[in-house]
Amino acid sequence: MEKVRVLIVGDDPVCSSQLLAILADDYHVTTVNYGNDVIAMSNLLRPNIIFLDVMMSEINGYEILKRFKHNLLTLDTPVIIITALTGMPDIKLAQQLGADGYLCKPITLRTAVEIMDKYQPWHPRR
Repeated sequence: MEKVRVLIVGDDPVCSSQLLAILADDYHVTTVNYGNDVIAMSNLLRPNIIFLDVMMSEINGYEILKRFKHNLLTLDTPVIIITALTGMPDIKLAQQLGADGYLCKPITLRTAVEIMDKYQPWHPRR
C-alpha cells in the first residue's frame, strides 16, 4: 500500500523538522520552504494532507490557503494551519478561507498523530 503523502509548507526550520521527525517513519513527507514554490510542488506531489505555516517571509500562508482552495488539484485536500497566532480572529480567518484544522506551535507528537488519524484517506470527511 502506498504511503500517505504529506506536504509541509513553511520557512520555520524548527517546526518543519519537528513535524518531519514525527511523521517520516509512517508517511511520505515532503517539505517546501518557500511559499511561491508550493502550488507547483503540490500539483506535482498530489499530497493527501498539507500542513501550512501562516507566517512566512515570501508569501503569507493565508494567501497560499486561498490558492489551494481555488486549485482543482488541491481543493479537497485537507489543509492544516500551523502557527504561533492563537487569537480568535486568526482562527476564524483560517476557517473562512477553508482551513480544515488549526494547530498552534509548538507541534507535539500527540497533536500531529490526532490530525493524521482524523484525515486518513479512508476517513469520511466532516
